[in-house]
Order: sequence, then structure tokens, then C-alpha cells
Amino acid sequence: MRWLGRARELATAERRLAVADSHIGKVLAFAPSDADGTWPVEAVRDALEKLTVESLQHGVEIGIYNRRGAHFVQKGGVQELRLRDKFRGFADKVRSRWPHTASILDRIAKHYEQDAERQIEEEKLGEFEG
Repeated sequence: MRWLGRARELATAERRLAVADSHIGKVLAFAPSDADGTWPVEAVRDALEKLTVESLQHGVEIGIYNRRGAHFVQKGGVQELRLRDKFRGFADKVRSRWPHTASILDRIAKHYEQDAERQIEEEKLGEFEG
């Protein structure tokens, strides 16, 4: 929280808070998991509960999505559905104590679900056109 507070203070002084929050969110996307495997680590969940700033939350979502990098796409959106389940599981684990964090994780899960649906639809179109 000290680091976040100082970074946001400096960004505010330069009138760059929204941009800084987005970048801070992208950094937080690389946070480790807790010992039990729950992501993100508790300290980050605590910070996300205190800083319910849309640009920061969106930065986390973008960071997670971009963190994946280039990847091979399996038929049926299999990988995306696994990722949806993974992030939905994280959301369910933290929902009672960290509701804002859970909502971020729910949005990430929904994004992967939409990716899977889009892949399935593209495959159907490919079969029709082929």
C-alpha cells in the first residue's frame, strides 16, 4: 500500500493518475498466488478492495489477458474455458472477504468465456464455408 500510495501521489501531482492506475493494474496482474494457490496474493486483494478505481481494475484485467502472450488456439475454445473456470474458481474463493477483487476475477472469467464462444462460432462458420 505504501508503494501504491506513493506512485498515485506522484501521478496525481503530474495529472496522470488514470494512466498511472492503469499501469499499476497491469503490474498487479503479475502478482503471485497465495500458498494455497489462490490468485492474487492476499496483499494485492486487500489493495484492490481499498482502491476501487475503474482504471486500476481495468489495468489488472488487461494485464492478465496480455500476460498470456501468443498462444495456439485449440478447437472448441478448450483453453479459454479452462481459464474461465480457473478465474471463476478464484472469484468464488475470495468473494466473501474481497468482493471487488471477485468482481474483477468474474470479468476476467467472462472475457475468456466470450473468447471461447467466439472461437466456437468461427469454427462453425469455417465448417459451413469449407
